[in-house]
Amino acid sequence: GVDKDEMPVDVAAFPVKWNTDWNDGKEDMLNFSDAPIPVTFLVFGERAEAKDTVLEVVVPDVLELKGAFCPNAGTYGVETPTAATPDELNGQKAVRYRFENLRGVRDMRRYADADRLFGVAAVIGPKGTDASGFVGACPIGYRLLNAGKAGPLRTFEMKYRPVPTGIRRSKKFLCFSWNMQDRYFPPELYALSMKAYAAAGLLSFRRTSHGCVDFAAGREIAAKLARDYPETIFSVGIPDCWWPGQCRLSAELQRSLGVRFSTTIDAAHAHRSLICPQFYTTNEALHKHIREKVVYDILKTSGAKDGDWVTLDQEPWECQTYCFCDECLKAYAAFHHLDKVPTIDEAKADKDAWSDFRTMQSMKSTQLLAEMIHDYNPNLKVVDYDYILEYGNPEAEKAFRRNCAKDAFKNERWLDGHL
Repeated sequence: GVDKDEMPVDVAAFPVKWNTDWNDGKEDMLNFSDAPIPVTFLVFGERAEAKDTVLEVVVPDVLELKGAFCPNAGTYGVETPTAATPDELNGQKAVRYRFENLRGVRDMRRYADADRLFGVAAVIGPKGTDASGFVGACPIGYRLLNAGKAGPLRTFEMKYRPVPTGIRRSKKFLCFSWNMQDRYFPPELYALSMKAYAAAGLLSFRRTSHGCVDFAAGREIAAKLARDYPETIFSVGIPDCWWPGQCRLSAELQRSLGVRFSTTIDAAHAHRSLICPQFYTTNEALHKHIREKVVYDILKTSGAKDGDWVTLDQEPWECQTYCFCDECLKAYAAFHHLDKVPTIDEAKADKDAWSDFRTMQSMKSTQLLAEMIHDYNPNLKVVDYDYILEYGNPEAEKAFRRNCAKDAFKNERWLDGHL
């Protein structure tokens, strides 16, 4: 929202920005009062224009900054504010924390890649060592200063509640940390993270990439986790196979299989490199290739054995923007028992009906991959990457699936766990 000529570098808060996708545009974040998780302020923009870059975070007086660190690959480490001064935020007493000489600034990419950047991960929670009884919503403010210019002060709402215990949930819901990022937390923050897992009765779960375990440091960390937290499990990952690159499809193989690509509603939502979901879920030649050249190859290379966990990474986002090819429209009409095949505009008009159809397609994709893994070895455990949302609230679930066509509970019949 800032002119690049005015502020060639900018900042965004995550997962706050992502949460707007299924939260009707609201900028907020759910957190645990006695084991807070970090909010990450991502700094991005034109690297050459980053000069004297400073991040300011404004926290109400009832909260405090419990710690901060930089999780950028290659620049991991603790971030310490150079100043903490009294301030006000939305009429409340507050403290303004100032971070200078940011480690992550040197790794900045351009604006288009902002979602994959990390600047400062800040753990903000209620004051004191025992905050288990704290419940409430508090504003958090943040802004970036660069080359003597100050960007706008943005705010979002942080909602605190105790770590849930004894809640009704599927026994297949597990806890998950992508690529073991928790290992880069300062020790006291890592202890809080592990406390949250244990209090919620969730399994501490780590997915390791091939690269991580290839390094001596990665093996050392894995050994420490296994020693300190014996419930930790390491798993093999199967990529999101909607993409030709993930399916290892060369241009020649795409032609020989007759791969059909997605038809999108406009240029702003181009998915030229995404396989049509109807083609993906129904083409047996493609299934044979994925089974033998992707799934089996990964399982064999990784040495997957009885009892090992295999994680799926199925993320069918932006489901209202694709695929509107003739075959998808025909399948949509059959799914909803319509008298005629709708036009693209007619299909787009009912977002919930389209979401239900696309959720069915993504469910078939999950089924295909799970069955391939179990065909390779029926004693492997298949778990799928899901999202934290307010299950049990029909409107919240519906709002989420209008954007991401995925239903964790419908997928459960093929899975041993959710992440």
